[in-house]
Amino acid sequence: MSPPQSPSDQGTGEIPPSVLADLVHAVRSEITLTQALLDIIAKEHQAIAATNLNALLLLIDKKKTIASSLTEAGAQRDKCIQALGYEATQQGITQLLGNHPESDFAAGWQTLHSVASQCQEQNRLLGIAISKFLLATNQSIDILQGGYQLTQNTYGPKGHVSRGAESSTIAKI
Repeated sequence: MSPPQSPSDQGTGEIPPSVLADLVHAVRSEITLTQALLDIIAKEHQAIAATNLNALLLLIDKKKTIASSLTEAGAQRDKCIQALGYEATQQGITQLLGNHPESDFAAGWQTLHSVASQCQEQNRLLGIAISKFLLATNQSIDILQGGYQLTQNTYGPKGHVSRGAESSTIAKI
């Protein structure tokens, strides 16, 4: 399929240098921001493991700032793709990559895709860690409030299976 006719590309397959430079710059910005987001997620893992809630709250603010900057960089990339006469959709990007496989954009896009995939996986794992932390916190609160009911068998100090207590002694004080 040939590229769409546009004032910039005009079906020649040539990417105007200024638009290419802007497109590569936008993708590189997205790569840098996504790598920064990956770093923040790693720090969030550390904060959860250390139960450092103050650090976690600060990291969440940084994450919001990076997400906003990523949105801006993505919008700039989309404008460049449209300036070349392609749609700023997955289909349009696939067309652009197919017509210009050796471009700096193609290499950058591959890197961005790889870093974004890592980011998604680490964020998924962070979500699991947060869920476990929340579960443990809620169980601790339940114990302190006397409403904790163990539903699974546990092992006592002598290694025998025992059922959990019906209520906490702290709640009775």
